[in-house]
Amino acid sequence: MPRQKSTHVDSPAAVGERLKEARERAGLSQRQLSFSGCSPAYISRIESGDRIPSLQLPRELGRRLGVSEDYLATGAADSGIRGAELAQAEVALRLDELDAAEGLFEQILGSAVTDAEKAEAHAGLGQLASRRGNPREAIKFLEQARGMTDRMMRAAVAEALGRAYAMVGELESAIGVFQAALDEADAREDDIETMRFAVLLASALIDSGNLGRAEELLGRALALGDKSQDPLVRARLYWSQSRLHAERNDQDTAADYARRALEILLLTEDTYRT
Repeated sequence: MPRQKSTHVDSPAAVGERLKEARERAGLSQRQLSFSGCSPAYISRIESGDRIPSLQLPRELGRRLGVSEDYLATGAADSGIRGAELAQAEVALRLDELDAAEGLFEQILGSAVTDAEKAEAHAGLGQLASRRGNPREAIKFLEQARGMTDRMMRAAVAEALGRAYAMVGELESAIGVFQAALDEADAREDDIETMRFAVLLASALIDSGNLGRAEELLGRALALGDKSQDPLVRARLYWSQSRLHAERNDQDTAADYARRALEILLLTEDTYRT
């Protein structure tokens, strides 16, 4: 017997396509998206168009993915955390057009409907405050942005928040933020993010005087070093190694790592100028 036509979705196949696209955009596996009452196997069936989700599922799936339930169910225009205004705000921020970025992020925050939209706006305002040298204000906004569903943005928020705590001398808070991000990267078996947050955590530990733990983390990061294509991550790794050896009065090794970091930074500058 054919299935009855659903009244709350446009078509099972279309729902599946939108769900898969939103999940992949958020950087989540089917297992990571699953929850009690919605197993990875059931998500797979929805994505393949073999199942019509119940009325409640699009709401919870949308909340976890940062999109509206109407978008998942019918493709209705989503207020979306990846809309044109957000893209414009992020471009302005990256180009250091800070006043323009601030106006756009405040506009997004004022019209935000979902928690994810509000978190995106808070994250932008937090990074803006960091650029302006206001770490206390950055902490206020970035703390409100923690726990986002978008993996890449969560990592960016964690790095900015940890750095802001370190700038105001709250090293234990910085260490806690970086450790949580490292644990999340480990759970995903994401070697690149593991390297990134191992280096950040090691730097905060050096500042706090915990050289043994910092050395352990930097050794792990060095072992993963070949997997990172980001020159700034490698430069930070070598710079942290330099600081560690300087703290231990091994000036020759410290100078060697500092030169490695400088070579990468100079090469990066040359690349951007060409």
